[in-house]
Amino acid sequence: VGTLGIVLFTPLLSSVLRGLPVLTAPFIIATWLLHSGIMPHDMSVPSGEGAGSVLLKNYPVALSGSFMEIFMFPDAVGGILVMLGLLAGSRKLLMITVVASFLSVVVSFCIPELSPDKISAGLYGYNAILTAVAVYAFAGDNQFNNIFLGCGAIILAFIIPALIGPLIPVPLLTSPFVISTWLYILAQRRCVSSHI
Repeated sequence: VGTLGIVLFTPLLSSVLRGLPVLTAPFIIATWLLHSGIMPHDMSVPSGEGAGSVLLKNYPVALSGSFMEIFMFPDAVGGILVMLGLLAGSRKLLMITVVASFLSVVVSFCIPELSPDKISAGLYGYNAILTAVAVYAFAGDNQFNNIFLGCGAIILAFIIPALIGPLIPVPLLTSPFVISTWLYILAQRRCVSSHI
């Protein structure tokens, strides 16, 4: 039922978005519709132990976890395979995604309310990585705007879960990636049109 809904909903969403890429929005919306009323309303993240003290010990695991969470691989090897795939495509893209993951993991470990286990599992890094890939894919010719807007989109992909995650009774999934990528593309278009 969910897959059929996604297949039927994607063309409709494409026409509504007027030139914005659909990305994973059909999956997100279908999942939210399936889970509405079924999942518990308390989706807050449980408090973790002193997260800052485990940063150095858990960072390599968390970095790989962020990459493995993109495809829901069960172990760090999956994360390493994703990184190798990015490297095969572009060294620059791999570096951008590693920096995005690094920043999201470092910031996550500095927030005491976040669980180190969830950080290490990649639950706070994969949206930043997906957004970095999208920014790289949709980047235009204006390097300054791309760097400025791209960094903003990646930061936003990390901030969105903290801001709206506790407010909605369904899992965020990749919605921070979708929202920040759409805002990046719209801002990029606005910058281009203001220079014409």
